[in-house]
Amino acid sequence: MGNYAREKKLVYKYCTNCSLRLEVSAQAKNIRDQLCRLKEVGENIGSNLVVENYWMEKVEYIPVSSIEGQPAATRNLHKIFQLLEDDKVCIIGVWGTGGVGKATLVKNLNNELLKNVPSSKPSFGVVIWVIVPKPPIDVRKIKAQIASRLNLQVDNNGNV
Repeated sequence: MGNYAREKKLVYKYCTNCSLRLEVSAQAKNIRDQLCRLKEVGENIGSNLVVENYWMEKVEYIPVSSIEGQPAATRNLHKIFQLLEDDKVCIIGVWGTGGVGKATLVKNLNNELLKNVPSSKPSFGVVIWVIVPKPPIDVRKIKAQIASRLNLQVDNNGNV
């Protein structure tokens, strides 16, 4: 058994949520890869195709309580902003015990991005807010949320 397989087995033995996190991360990467391939296909179609141009908000407002006056949350928000500006960072994960403010933090981040989008040139096309339910995870529902935000249709098999 190779080192990687042995280490993976140990991690799963001592961290029961790691396998779930790994599975969700792999699924998110697959979805991102599919979207990138679709974008490439769209870019390579050629100039003979007429595509309806529709306007899509880069960031949509999400109602949330403010984190103003909460030093730890404010510090974490600034850290995430720094990570967003780093070209080497592809994925940012926010996790922790239930009720510590993960969703509140990320919703505040979303709304801060909304304030800053007109004045800056973000390195992203659109912010997509996806709720990943507790297991069992239905990837089709996650794809449907992403597709809906991008004004795309998904069939019953989860294909765009």
